[in-house]
Amino acid sequence: MKGPLPILAALASTLALAAPMSALATGEPDPELPVDVTLPPRPHPIVQWTLTLDLGGGLSTREDNPHEISGIFHMAAHSLVLFGRQRPAQWGAGLSLDTGTWHMKALTTGAGLAFMIPFRGFLPLIVEAWPYYLFWQRHGWGVTVRAWWGLHALNYLRSHVSTVGIYVQASRSFGFAEAERWIIVMGLDLSLIFPFLPFVAMGSAAKK
Repeated sequence: MKGPLPILAALASTLALAAPMSALATGEPDPELPVDVTLPPRPHPIVQWTLTLDLGGGLSTREDNPHEISGIFHMAAHSLVLFGRQRPAQWGAGLSLDTGTWHMKALTTGAGLAFMIPFRGFLPLIVEAWPYYLFWQRHGWGVTVRAWWGLHALNYLRSHVSTVGIYVQASRSFGFAEAERWIIVMGLDLSLIFPFLPFVAMGSAAKK
């Protein structure tokens, strides 16, 4: 009687292990887990930011002589921080950070709010506004309103997003006679990472 028992036990264990394998081989669904596991559709950072360079020009007026209009050069480093976007065609909100110069004579730096309006997927319209500190021979202040349109992808792998687009912004300065003026500029806005792409490509080729 002792002889067949071990054989029967081994046969029962083999059949028990073979049942799930046969279910997989025949394409039957896997056995359900006791606890539901919900995975996100795609991984994505919660906060995404850009670092771009503004290059443009426009017109400037003077408070002491409104009829005097002169051209002006604009250059700035601009950063946009957006929170919680999960799809390209999704409204967004965040912060604007800007440090720039007019004609290489005035220095401005400020921070404010930004709103992203979805428009044709990866080509949104971004509206921003911020107060700024002004140094133009003396200290002053002002307010800038800006509209940006261009390519702004949604990066699912990291927080930094590369962008390229055009911008139009209007600024009103106060504080002292030389600074009190309207300035309207437009130009090209592109990611600061772009100038480094050739060096990244050369480094990758050298490693090969």
